[in-house]
This record gives sequence, C-alpha cells and structure tokens, in this order.
Amino acid sequence: MRGGKISELEVATACIKEGLSVFLPIVDDEAVDMVVRLSGGRHYDIQVKSCAGHNRIIGLPWQFILDDAADNYILVVAYRFPNKSSEFYYLTVEDLRNDLSLRQKPGLVSWGDLIFNKPQRDRYKDRGLDGLARFLRAKSEPEPAA
Repeated sequence: MRGGKISELEVATACIKEGLSVFLPIVDDEAVDMVVRLSGGRHYDIQVKSCAGHNRIIGLPWQFILDDAADNYILVVAYRFPNKSSEFYYLTVEDLRNDLSLRQKPGLVSWGDLIFNKPQRDRYKDRGLDGLARFLRAKSEPEPAA
C-alpha cells in the first residue's frame, strides 16, 4: 500500500511542479487516484498502478475503461525498484482501448491485468512523468480560435 501511495504522490508532485492543479480524492472507489484540473473547466482523471519490478500490473477495471471511462482518463504505470529510480509510463484511454497487446485476453473482462512487458515499455518509453506533465500542460492551453 505504501509503495502505491508513494507512486501516486510522485505523479502528483510532477504535475504540481509543472504548475498544474492536482486534487486527491478521499476514497478511490472510481478508479481515480487524482484529478488534474485544467483551464476552461477541463480536467483529467488519473489512476496510478504501481508494482515492484517489471511484473504484470494487476487489477485494472477493463470494463470501465472500455465502456465507461471518459476521454479524459489516464493510467500511469509505476515500477518501483529497491536499488534504482522508479519508472513511470502514462497511457491515455485511447491507448488502453486500441492497443490490444496491453490486455490479457481479447474479450471483455470486468477486471484484469495490464500486460506491460518490454515491448510495451519500449513502445511507450517517451511517456514518463515529464511527458505526462507536458501532455497535461499542452491540454491546459486555450484552444486556438477557428
């Protein structure tokens, strides 16, 4: 539990350092560990999943992601290591819905694992905490006038 909370706070810290407003819910019943509020009333719901080492990430709410999650849902995968820095990767809801290599089974399951082995880590290698903060900062910029 502590490792997961540390990962959540590291993600929140990276966003705060980028000047973003971060809100932490009291309970985690909705597959959301934090909300990042952007300009114009927009926001992103962020869930952080943490594990020790390069293991399978367990307990993803796949049915929620595939059916009900809004386009503003982001999953952050956090790998914690005892003797080196943690690794973070962020995945948008579009990534989760469209990249079938991330799912353990092609069919719909309510809850299941996220497959995030070396091929997936290589594919999303540019999606670390700095990238997440830049992605959110860019979404916070006003939309250009048509």
